[in-house]
Amino acid sequence: MTMTAKTILAVAVLMATAPLMLPAVTTPAQAQAAVTFDFGRVGYGYRDGYVDRERRYHRWQNKREARYYREQYRDYYADERYSRRDRHHHVFRAD
Repeated sequence: MTMTAKTILAVAVLMATAPLMLPAVTTPAQAQAAVTFDFGRVGYGYRDGYVDRERRYHRWQNKREARYYREQYRDYYADERYSRRDRHHHVFRAD
């Protein structure tokens, strides 16, 4: 057997057995990407966004995030749009 034939045979054997040498990687059928949000930054929530503890306004990233905050922190949520003109002075969350 020539050197080229031996090389081709060795490469073929390595390629055939490589999957057997790698650890099996499986993902659960119910794996989902999770998006987290730190509600500790939120001072007070509004229908269209929130004011952080430094009194800067931010829009909610999505409807689910706004709904969760409204349901969990009702005492620190106003069902109205935020208005810079009105400068709502709500009591911020302490936690």
